[in-house]
Amino acid sequence: MATPIVQRTYAADEIVTSNPPIWSPVKQLVFNISTPAGTKHRGELQFTRWYVEDLPESIPSGTDLTITGKENVYDYVPLSHDEAVMAWHVNFSDPELFVAYGSPLMAQDEIQVAEHPVLGALREKLLTDPFESITRTVEAGEPSPITIANIERRCVIMTDTDPDRGRPNGLYGNKFAEAGPQVIRDAVIPLEPPTLSHLIAMTAPYDGFGVYERAEIEYILQTAYTGFNAARAETLRLKGSDSQVRIHTGFWGCGAFGGNRLLMLLLQIYAAKLAKINSLVIHTVDQAGSEWLEETQTRITGHLESAPEEYIQWILSLNLRWGESDGN
Repeated sequence: MATPIVQRTYAADEIVTSNPPIWSPVKQLVFNISTPAGTKHRGELQFTRWYVEDLPESIPSGTDLTITGKENVYDYVPLSHDEAVMAWHVNFSDPELFVAYGSPLMAQDEIQVAEHPVLGALREKLLTDPFESITRTVEAGEPSPITIANIERRCVIMTDTDPDRGRPNGLYGNKFAEAGPQVIRDAVIPLEPPTLSHLIAMTAPYDGFGVYERAEIEYILQTAYTGFNAARAETLRLKGSDSQVRIHTGFWGCGAFGGNRLLMLLLQIYAAKLAKINSLVIHTVDQAGSEWLEETQTRITGHLESAPEEYIQWILSLNLRWGESDGN
């Protein structure tokens, strides 16, 4: 079972009051819409940072992995009060947790914080913690994923293309900073009541070039396995031993970090199998993304039950290459 480096519990309303988020003007506008003056934040955040886990020698028995594709971005659809399942969403993290949350940028990491604004307060609170590296998702070259449970999602931010609402090129990435106030107002939909989300913050490698090397493949697999295994450990701790784990992810590390889409799906699916995750939901965004998932599922057939060493050797034989950063 995964082992925590540090574990904290934070009353959401208390940290928003004592350590308020610090936003750029465009993000402040989003916050004002999602969190009007006088808002009370419910619940307690469960924050845990994890030691990297060694891979097991073989695939564990007793758990079937269900893989589903959804042609959208994260929608955080509630689980109809299914107490037996806990759903986690992967945060495509920087090595420094939520480091750009308050900036005008609106990439995957920043969208999650803007929609879950208590995470901005959490970042500010963590910066006061005596455990100096508590905000690191990578330390001394090794992954240290972070899980955060019980986070209020207070709004939906529409970053898609919609010319009628003033976003002909969407609002993703740097385009958000260029949008006018009314465009932003039209793109923010408050949630009343808020829903609850649970996140796995883990950092993919970046700045790679050419064919992936063994060390890079092992690093990615260990990171995903550790993060997924941590989510399983937290699910069992918070909801009981009979609970099931659902993880939502996508093309982790394939935007600004320039990762290979096929490789990142192949390794995340295998990591989920190793961590005994019950359900993996891949958010493919569009038809092109769905085609990548289809190719992944075709290629992985016959390999998902392989031992880790065999699986890594098979991945190496594919000679998959790094892509390029999308600049966002």
